[in-house]
Amino acid sequence: MKNQITFAVIDDEIEIREIISFYLENEVAKNYPINVKLFENPRSLLDQTDFSKSFPYDFILCDNLMPQMSGEEFYSVLLDKKVETNFILVAGKKPSNPLFLDGNLYQGYIQKPKIIEGLKTIFEKINFDKYFVAINQDYVTAHKTDYIKIPIKMIKMFQIIPSDLYLVLGKEKAVKIFLKGDMLTPEDYASLEKKEVEYLYVNFYDSHTISEAIEEKLLLLTKENHDFPIENKISSIYNVVHSISNIFSINKEFSSLISSSINSLTSQIKDSDAKYLILNLLNNKDSYLTQHSFLTLFISNILCSQLKWSNESTLQRLTFAAIFHDIALTDFNLNEKKELKEVFQDQAILKDSAVSKMNPLAERQKLFMNHVGKAIQIINKIKETPLGVDKIILEHHEDPFSKGFPRQLSPQNISPISATFILSHHLAQTIIEMKDEGIELSDNNVRKKIAIEDFEKGNYKEAAKAFLSIKLFN
Repeated sequence: MKNQITFAVIDDEIEIREIISFYLENEVAKNYPINVKLFENPRSLLDQTDFSKSFPYDFILCDNLMPQMSGEEFYSVLLDKKVETNFILVAGKKPSNPLFLDGNLYQGYIQKPKIIEGLKTIFEKINFDKYFVAINQDYVTAHKTDYIKIPIKMIKMFQIIPSDLYLVLGKEKAVKIFLKGDMLTPEDYASLEKKEVEYLYVNFYDSHTISEAIEEKLLLLTKENHDFPIENKISSIYNVVHSISNIFSINKEFSSLISSSINSLTSQIKDSDAKYLILNLLNNKDSYLTQHSFLTLFISNILCSQLKWSNESTLQRLTFAAIFHDIALTDFNLNEKKELKEVFQDQAILKDSAVSKMNPLAERQKLFMNHVGKAIQIINKIKETPLGVDKIILEHHEDPFSKGFPRQLSPQNISPISATFILSHHLAQTIIEMKDEGIELSDNNVRKKIAIEDFEKGNYKEAAKAFLSIKLFN
């Protein structure tokens, strides 16, 4: 992952390349870390670029009339390869090729010899902040702060720490407590947990080392490894994907690796005994969100099997939905059912904007209400997401009483796959509550706890009927 804005300057005249480079390094670099690479012609850039990976340049400033390949020809190649970049033409006259008008890469034209004026005009309109790693409001860009926070649960995945780690004390002070290359012991983690430290911090300019280590971890998780038990894979994939989604931008590499790791997990789940997975999950010391998300998945998979909907495509959709439906909730131990009860105990708070601004409960309400929309924004960055996952996520807080959110859908208007996911979601929360209360986990006790008649209507009916026929426990 890049921690700087990258520019490619292409012109067959060395003087033009140096003028543009001088401006970038003396003006843009005042506020942002940048990297500028100079090329004599487009062919050199194409020969040096691996298009199977993310395109390495955020901006291309390119001449048009050049001996080996014109700017217009080069632009056409970039469109064909579907790269993501910003193309600025620096030439003696405006482009005549209609591709420039229709192409979404084209950001404007700078007329020679008024290059400095043209650069100022174009760059004044560009928000450079978006080219940095932070996407969550808790993280800010490099010129505003020196650190980004990394959850302890993510750091636990590394045997060897990939970057110096800091404990931030207030706004002004950060203390380095671990060095790059350190091996963290169980005692280290126990000490941090005892002190209730949930996050450590990495210097912004070293953040790429963390993202590269995550990429390696995801790559490992995509491989079939029988020495790596599925229960460990479940926890690892959830922690990795959750951390990426809430800390780093999901670039092309992350998108592909996330999809591959989830598909690999789906394949292993398909070949595993669902009841074993449920018991193993409940006996592990995973976070609430991890247990809740995968318990929802395993139950929905059993229900779909009973309904004769069980196939790899359905399981893949359910796996993506289970992992991503609460991905925007940053507290791993937040219990959704308790949170719903607490944050909506006083509906008047949301209606009074003056009160809302001063009330922490109102802020929690807004965060919880927004987590569905944020989850869909995140899932839309994963290009390989199966069709229909966004709909399941959008509808997972609907209910059979038409009082859910965000749309209060009636039982007749909910999609059947979402209805099955919602019932599974409800069952997962109930089972976790039973475990916490010390109630014996058995099918009979679960049925006593669940008012299944509430679900015997509309598109929930088939899932409710299937529930009465399945066994979750031996």
